[in-house]
Amino acid sequence: MPVDRMTSNVLNILKYPDKRLREVAKPIEEDDYFGLSLIFAAMKNTLRIKGGVGLAATQVGIPLRLIVVAIENQPVHCLANPVITEYSEDTCTFTEGCLSVPYASYDKVRPRRVKVEHYDWILRETHTIMADGLLARVIQHEIDHLDGKLFIDELSPLKINMLQRAGKKREKRGH
Repeated sequence: MPVDRMTSNVLNILKYPDKRLREVAKPIEEDDYFGLSLIFAAMKNTLRIKGGVGLAATQVGIPLRLIVVAIENQPVHCLANPVITEYSEDTCTFTEGCLSVPYASYDKVRPRRVKVEHYDWILRETHTIMADGLLARVIQHEIDHLDGKLFIDELSPLKINMLQRAGKKREKRGH
């Protein structure tokens, strides 16, 4: 990843149907560690400016397995090579949206809890997070991005278009 893309500290978010959103991200290798602090800093700032709660590197054109999750009143999670190793059987439904699919949101069912392993590139060791609720949902959503999947994949193009039009109307009305 060229460091000069990091200088503005706000990255361009790719928008559906950009084909790069369908790329499967590559695992972080030791050669990649040097620039990770800069990439994570730019991703956190982009997330803050754009008003989201999660961002995958693939959404900003960086095909590496990196995600940032920033939920209000919780620590920010910067995860390298995240892998979900366990899903709960119980599920929850939540209205989900995405910075890469503007205006579209709908009620999506996902497992309520997940166990996630990720690599700490500074300490050079694997860590585990037990996440539930919104944190679990956002981590699942962002890891889907790393695998080239979008939260709207189960919807028809017509339904996606309808959701986006309705979302634009809501925004115009100030909702």
